[in-house]
Amino acid sequence: MELKVKKPQHPLKTAGGVSAGAVEASLAKSVRLASIYAFILFWNYIAFCVLTLLSWVAFLISQRASNRFARSAAKRNPKLATPKNIAAILAARAFQPEFCFGARGAAMSRVASARTYLSQIHSGVDPRKPEPGFHPYLFAEAMAHEMGERDDPYVKFLQLGRPDGCWKFPVILGGEVGQTIGDKSDLRAALHVHAYYICQLADILKRLNLNRQRPDLFVSVRNDADAVTAREILMNYAGQVVEVAVFPNVGRDIGPMLTGFGPTLIRDYDVIGHVHTKKSLFSNNDLWVANWVEFTLSNMLGSDLAGPMIDRALTAMVADERVGMVYPEDPHIPGWGQNSDVAEQIAAQLGVGELPSAFNFPVGTMFWARSGALRPFVELGLSWSDYPSEPIATDGTMLHALERLFGAVPTRLGWKTQVTYTPGVHR
Repeated sequence: MELKVKKPQHPLKTAGGVSAGAVEASLAKSVRLASIYAFILFWNYIAFCVLTLLSWVAFLISQRASNRFARSAAKRNPKLATPKNIAAILAARAFQPEFCFGARGAAMSRVASARTYLSQIHSGVDPRKPEPGFHPYLFAEAMAHEMGERDDPYVKFLQLGRPDGCWKFPVILGGEVGQTIGDKSDLRAALHVHAYYICQLADILKRLNLNRQRPDLFVSVRNDADAVTAREILMNYAGQVVEVAVFPNVGRDIGPMLTGFGPTLIRDYDVIGHVHTKKSLFSNNDLWVANWVEFTLSNMLGSDLAGPMIDRALTAMVADERVGMVYPEDPHIPGWGQNSDVAEQIAAQLGVGELPSAFNFPVGTMFWARSGALRPFVELGLSWSDYPSEPIATDGTMLHALERLFGAVPTRLGWKTQVTYTPGVHR
């Protein structure tokens, strides 16, 4: 009789019928895929860092050549930080080193700060404004017929008795010396807050509540969870929260303002404010960004030191209906840089003609705008696909061009600009 022997189970078979070899092969494949993914992420990060570094280098190079007056002045006479010019600046006593250079200016002697101002304004490397409300390059361009070979624009401005012109911007002061606040206005005011970093929204709410004016809020966020958080935070807002909306992560803060809420804002409101949150991608920039946020939001919305800056901005706009833009007075003087070609293309669509070489603008894109001043930008009809995809460069994009055009275009269209400044709050 033939003996039937049951074949033993193969030692490499598992209970589920899948061989251990197949499992090992699958694991090896997963490890390879994970390694490839990590490799791609690593080199994407390296590429991002290199592009960021190159963008900053290009930005610094472009800053040196961004202003026609700076180039020509440096070529004519690169050393205008003469004792005579320094003495003229110090004699007028209007020069404000702390505004001009921030904490560094507060630590320098007035002589050293005047010398540094003159050196930087004529080299075109990191040029600064000498006092709030005065733009030296605008003065030099408009008053070229008054400028001699060895003249500095600020010194000439002082010598001529501080004449009015396109180079001067009325300053809305904050703090103890701040302007008187008018009665609550009838202006229909709205504020767009782009809360990409939702953790900073509570600070914005605190600043809003310092004011008597309570603009209607339009808040843009990046996901549904942030929308829920935003609504919870804003339950303590004494005004009206009209809408909290999730928009695509393109166009930074500008896309949600122009494409997301823009048509509603210019249709339903007289004045529109625009602010946004900001963080640094690099830890060594944390202090710089924190100072910038405090400077901008204090002068836009208010703070314990600045007081109610929304009230002051709207008071100024009620007093003069031709005031189309109000924004913080930044001491830096960026030019068009790498943005001139893109800016010219957008300007052509706006129908404003040739752009000026010197101009003032809301550095960082935070401002109060009359609806008529903002309308041309909304009516560009930008779609989400028109904005650059993330990550974007630090300069040379349509967003950087629009940031500058928010200053240059309203002026071209006849709107007046006023700037805000709080002594003791600096960059």
